[in-house]
Amino acid sequence: MLKDAKKDEDWCGALRRQGVNVDKALVRMKGNEAAYRDFLMEFFDDPDFESMEEAVKAGDVRAAFDYAHGLKGMAANLGLDEICHRLNILVEILRAGSLGGAVEAMENVTAACGTVTRLL
Repeated sequence: MLKDAKKDEDWCGALRRQGVNVDKALVRMKGNEAAYRDFLMEFFDDPDFESMEEAVKAGDVRAAFDYAHGLKGMAANLGLDEICHRLNILVEILRAGSLGGAVEAMENVTAACGTVTRLL
């Protein structure tokens, strides 16, 4: 059991060092690190990421906006501040009814997600 606690401390610490607001998220999770990790894994496996990308490629600004906006809210709740920031850039591009810069913004979101998922 102690070994598992050390492992949990390591991944939480690694996330903190990458700028993830673990403490804020754990307050929402009532301190349950296992639940937090489960929610993180679910977030990164969310099919809305793929749907968002497909909507951008199809030129469907409204659908892409809806997916990006929903993911931004989830990222904020999970303390994924950098991902939330990058999603916000995408959301604002799409909110303006534009796709200009959306692909690059999406790539930035994907890069930030990759940085965090490598730590889980």
